[in-house]
Amino acid sequence: MGTCHVMVGNIASGKSTTVKRLGIKHVVSKDALRYIIGNGDYLFDPALEPFVHNATSALISLYSRAGIDFVVDETHISKTVRR
Repeated sequence: MGTCHVMVGNIASGKSTTVKRLGIKHVVSKDALRYIIGNGDYLFDPALEPFVHNATSALISLYSRAGIDFVVDETHISKTVRR
């Protein structure tokens, strides 16, 4: 089972920068997925949020089952979700 590191903090507090400095290669980020969906531009569309949520949840499950260490990089993740 892979180790899940959860980065939580305010916007622009250095979460993503810390992940890069640590050299962790597998990162699950809803923001990154929104950039992918927007073809390089940040796209927040409430209609697409169920897809964004399901895709990130699927990646977390996949990495965990595969024994891959990864980071979940989010801004406002509740304590309930972190568990």
